[in-house]
Amino acid sequence: MLINSWRAAIVCVLVALPALAASTKFAFKQVAVNGSFLVQVNAINNKNQYAGSYLDNNGSHAFLVSAGVATVLAPGQKCSGVTPAVLNLRAAILGFVTCAGAPGAFLWANGIYNPDCCGALGMPDPDYHVGLNAGGVVFLNTASGGGNGWLLGTPLNLAPVYPPGVDAEICSINTGAVVAGVTTSSGGAPMFFYGGGAGFTQFAPPAMAATSGCAFINDAGRIAGSYLDSAGAPQGFVYAGGALVYFGMPGQVESLAVDAYSNKGRAVGSYFDPINQLWHLFWYNGSGVSVFGSFVPQTNLRLALNDNGILMLAVRHSNGGPTASYRILCAGDAC
Repeated sequence: MLINSWRAAIVCVLVALPALAASTKFAFKQVAVNGSFLVQVNAINNKNQYAGSYLDNNGSHAFLVSAGVATVLAPGQKCSGVTPAVLNLRAAILGFVTCAGAPGAFLWANGIYNPDCCGALGMPDPDYHVGLNAGGVVFLNTASGGGNGWLLGTPLNLAPVYPPGVDAEICSINTGAVVAGVTTSSGGAPMFFYGGGAGFTQFAPPAMAATSGCAFINDAGRIAGSYLDSAGAPQGFVYAGGALVYFGMPGQVESLAVDAYSNKGRAVGSYFDPINQLWHLFWYNGSGVSVFGSFVPQTNLRLALNDNGILMLAVRHSNGGPTASYRILCAGDAC
């Protein structure tokens, strides 16, 4: 699973709000890497290793933290702007890189870039997701002829795949190399999809007017996402075996998006409260929603989650200011 999407939403109050489960608490701890608190954590795996980038007086550095020790991922001489996006159980990292001014993708594994870090994995669109599973299968959403192109496979054997619909985006991949995503138009209607090189299955909640955010698939093949209904109201959902379960937020909601979905059936994301003009985070445990954290509207949010219930949050002011990251632990009945 992966997280690689910013949500327009610096921290207003990092205090737990009243949750649906009163005994559930969320503890925030700011992340520092090599003495810097200007950290953007983008990914965490089930070994509790995490990856991202940090800023110091010498510039920006990509990193991997394992057992509390940070390793700096030194790029090749022709590369810059190395930004890890996803991390698997083998501590392999897939992300974005700039080479001679052009965007590219890189895979870092066993201390080296593979093949050479400089656009060798194609030309991904940095506004879209990339993915990497435990077996080393990757996907890229690329710019191709003014539209979207999609590549799926091992780094040295990437092949085009063709999700259904128009303006499709692959959002996530599971251990079985099944991907899930969204399309803004499929014969006139937005849809969600899942599948792979052998074909794709489409589905849509009843009365869906538009997709909202992406779709995230876990190893059991269950998919979590969000959409706008025919009245323009945001809704969250979990799709499994052709059945849909819905969940919503307390109070009025203007925008809602799922950012990650774990193998334990936990979905996390954020929503905007138009009454108080604040973004909040949410934790859905399969039966109820807990709400926590408050953020002013001019904040971008990025979330990553592992199966141990550890949530990593990166926050950045929407004017491009420095990023801070937090490790969040859930404790209580709803976790």
